[in-house]
Amino acid sequence: MLSDGQMLLKAICADPDNDLPRLVYADYLEENGQAERAAFIRLQCEFVRKCLSGEGFDEDIRRHLGSAWAVHESTWRKELPRIPGVTWDVVFHRGFIERVIVDTDTILHDNAEAILGFTPIHHLCIRRFGGAASVTLLPALRHLKSAIITHDRTSRAIDELLAWIGFREDLRLELHATQGGTSAGSREGELLEHFRRQLRQPSRP
Repeated sequence: MLSDGQMLLKAICADPDNDLPRLVYADYLEENGQAERAAFIRLQCEFVRKCLSGEGFDEDIRRHLGSAWAVHESTWRKELPRIPGVTWDVVFHRGFIERVIVDTDTILHDNAEAILGFTPIHHLCIRRFGGAASVTLLPALRHLKSAIITHDRTSRAIDELLAWIGFREDLRLELHATQGGTSAGSREGELLEHFRRQLRQPSRP
């Protein structure tokens, strides 16, 4: 059974563009003896909101964030799951890590809950995509803003990438083919056209 904190983290990951679940989680942290972490989440959300709304760069908030980060960085980063083949970014955005690098798509598939259900991932790098079954159908990938994927030039890898549907229209996607494995020939062109077609579709509500 999930704890209240785990359920709140899941709510953040399910709606990563929304600040409200993050602020609710901040309230939970404060009520459970983590006032510094709660304040950091609130301040980062406020800092980004002001920047995006045109209010400008708030130097006072930036100084407070810098001071908190200097004291608590190592503690907060230790809370991230330690998974072989997974590298977390060093930057917190709106209170959380939003970028992760995984060595293979198999690692992502086998540890999806720990990686994609613990922190709201907006940016993903897969160093070697070999066609792990159904990894591209993981619901959390719909929230990605950018992805860098180096894929094996095999039919299996391309078949799996062709199954990738439902991503954001503003996704910045980079695909890089390795030279190893069996050549997929003209299917690489099919793969690129697949993503172009999806990006030409009308915006979903």
